[in-house]
Amino acid sequence: MIDRRRKVSKVEICGEKVSFYFDGKRVDGHEGEPMAAALYADGISFLSRSVRYYRPRGIFDLHPSCRSSLVNFNGAPGVNPSEATCREGVKVTGETGGVPLMVKLFSSMLNASFQHTRLVRSKLIWSAVRHLVKNNANNPAPVFQSTDEVLASASPTTTLDMDVLVIGAGIAGLEAACEASRNRLKVVVIDDQPRAGGELRFDALTPLGLQDEGQVIVRNLLKRIESYRVQLLLRTAVIGFYEDGLMAYRSDEPLGGKLCKLNAKAIVIATGKVDIPSIFVNNDLPGIISSSMALRLLNEYEISPGERGIIIGATDQGYRVASQLRRHGINLKIVDRKVRAHTEYRNLVNDVDLILGIESVRARGKHSVEGIFLTRDGKVSELPADFVVSSSLQSADIRLPAQANVEIAYFDGLGHAPVHNAFMETNVTNVFVAGGVTGSPFEALHLLEGRIAGLTAVLSLGSKDAEAQREQNVKEYKRKLQEMGVRQTKDEMFRAFDGGARKERTVSESPSWYSDNLDGMQFVCFCEDVLVKDLAHVIRKVGFQNLEMIKRCTSICMGHCQGRLCLVNAALTASIIANSDPNVVGLTRQRPPTRPVPLRVLAAM
Repeated sequence: MIDRRRKVSKVEICGEKVSFYFDGKRVDGHEGEPMAAALYADGISFLSRSVRYYRPRGIFDLHPSCRSSLVNFNGAPGVNPSEATCREGVKVTGETGGVPLMVKLFSSMLNASFQHTRLVRSKLIWSAVRHLVKNNANNPAPVFQSTDEVLASASPTTTLDMDVLVIGAGIAGLEAACEASRNRLKVVVIDDQPRAGGELRFDALTPLGLQDEGQVIVRNLLKRIESYRVQLLLRTAVIGFYEDGLMAYRSDEPLGGKLCKLNAKAIVIATGKVDIPSIFVNNDLPGIISSSMALRLLNEYEISPGERGIIIGATDQGYRVASQLRRHGINLKIVDRKVRAHTEYRNLVNDVDLILGIESVRARGKHSVEGIFLTRDGKVSELPADFVVSSSLQSADIRLPAQANVEIAYFDGLGHAPVHNAFMETNVTNVFVAGGVTGSPFEALHLLEGRIAGLTAVLSLGSKDAEAQREQNVKEYKRKLQEMGVRQTKDEMFRAFDGGARKERTVSESPSWYSDNLDGMQFVCFCEDVLVKDLAHVIRKVGFQNLEMIKRCTSICMGHCQGRLCLVNAALTASIIANSDPNVVGLTRQRPPTRPVPLRVLAAM
């Protein structure tokens, strides 16, 4: 029996100890702890099978919007174990059975556009084949309830009025809320996580350019939030920008939740960054996790990710994760395609082997990752591991800004991000951005951006008292951009906001790309089982080179996570295959809701 919980607990985060059952096996957890974390601590990473190929799937990230693996919770299907918390005595079942014979026989025919293609010419035989395909699709069985039962269990929709709405309770969002509230505005902060503070709440290191550890910064901001009486709504996600306002959904997995209509005069979007999965053969195996999940397991729930790990990506984030894992005696290796990998954090992990210049990665394992094969200088070597951390790329969470009609563009060094100026203004009136969503790579910049966005929101609502303070912060912000080496890339964005000419660019490789070919089980979209070769087929054979058209053919970005994990990877991979400017390939249209909402909740509207 595997027990990955650390024996000595220094903090009391979760509640009382509880026990539940997964496929008949007893699992111990704590009240308030995500079921996915408790299962991982018990050595259970294989939770379900994928929708098309019936591949083993686990949890890539503990974020509520990451729905790479769903389970049945006391008979309710499609429950996200990263969001549902441990409860005494509940029975959870996964979809971990065998692969149907039909899938084994016909999996080679399941290319990206097979659902738009008649597999056989005979109408009679095609009708039978279609029936077989429908019955073998790995979709959860529906649960039928009467209308009266649904309405009896639904919560009525509420309405909330405010001056400033801040979406995201990371350090940028909290800083923006403090500035707006300090100027006597009614401020509401919304975040879909169970606790405020963003990623820094489970990061024990001092961010570059700041004096305090991340967790200390978060605690100080929360004290200010409390003193200013800012209303903080957690476990609540803004799911859509509609014509008559914004809608938020407060989840109560798996029982449902309730909707809230938001009326705000100004909006600050501070949704942060997303850990993007690295692309390589078998990159979907359970046990391959995001860098945020590794830190959250370790520092928030005191669970070790494993005993021997591999970090893919010699990035700032990769080094930060490696440093904190090494503090707890975990054996690590860091691999990267780059020949040279120097960052400000390299000196934190001088005792970790760094393997550079690799050409490709292939994970191995049956139901969970057991190691990787890497190719370097034409030679293949094997590295054993019981977990792999994907730290190659973090990208702005652009789904909500795009849904609000904020212009999104690709910039070298920043990736896809909302176009904004130094005042954090966008092309949409009274919609501002701050923090990781702007593409800025450092937390020191995120704090300043939050402060500027909050002050700009104040000024947009008629107050002139904050003008001088905003100018002072903008001046400090530009100085910090220069100091941290990102002034040039940010200036390009500021010029684009002002209507300046944009240079054309092509992408030769993506930071998340760890392969030397387009074949094999290299997944771009976990939810819909879309492979790299599927994108290549649609681009080269069908002729689509716009991501919106590619989506219509492959269903990419249409799964449970609504593009959270695959949107950026799809855009960059398509740009590479098509040898085209990412701004020409574009993104998929972002439509509400940004996450699934139970029908019983919608019935209460």
